Amino acid sequence: MKPYLRPEPPITGLEDINYRISSFINTFTTILYVALAMAVGGVIMKFLQINGGSYVFIFSIIILTLIFLVQIGLSFFFIVSHVKLALLGAFGSLALGLGFLAILFRYQGWLGWQIMYFIALPIFLITAFFLGKYRSRHEKLHHNQLRFLNRNLLYPYVLAFILGIASFVIDFRDREPNRNIILENAPPETIDSIR
Repeated sequence: MKPYLRPEPPITGLEDINYRISSFINTFTTILYVALAMAVGGVIMKFLQINGGSYVFIFSIIILTLIFLVQIGLSFFFIVSHVKLALLGAFGSLALGLGFLAILFRYQGWLGWQIMYFIALPIFLITAFFLGKYRSRHEKLHHNQLRFLNRNLLYPYVLAFILGIASFVIDFRDREPNRNIILENAPPETIDSIR
C-alpha cells in the first residue's frame, strides 16, 4: 500500500480537545494582534491628524481591553498544569487591560488620565517584573505555554510600554488643528457664500 493512501489513525478525545484549544488560542491571538495593529494605526492616524484616527484608536483599545479581560479566564483554562503561570497570565492580562485604558485616557486627553496611570502603573510594573523573572527561570515550559506567554503577554507588554512612554514624549495638544485644504484653495467668493 502506498504511504500517502494510508488512513489516518483515529483521533482520541484528548488529542481532539488539545487541538481545539490550540486552534482557539491561535485564533484568539490573531484577533489580539489585529487589535494591536489597529491601535498602532490609530496612534499614527492621530499623530498625522487624519480624520477618524481617534475613532480607530478608541475602538481598538476597547477591543483590546475586552480581549485582555477574556484572557484572564483563558489563562486559567489553558494553563491548568502551572498554577503560577496561570496566575501570572491572569494578573498580566489585567495589567495590560488597565494599561491600555490608561494609554487611551492619556492619548485622548480625557480627565482622569492621571488616576488611570496611578492605578495601572504599579500593577503593570510589578507584573512585568514577575513575568521577566518567571520567563528567565522557567525555560523548559511546554511549547504551547511558552508561545502563549510570549505572544499573548510579553509582546503586548512591550507595545504597551512603548505606547505609554510615547504618550509622554508626544503631546498631541500642541499640534495645530486640522486644516481644510479644500476651503484654503477655494476662490474667495465661494468662501463668502459659505459664511
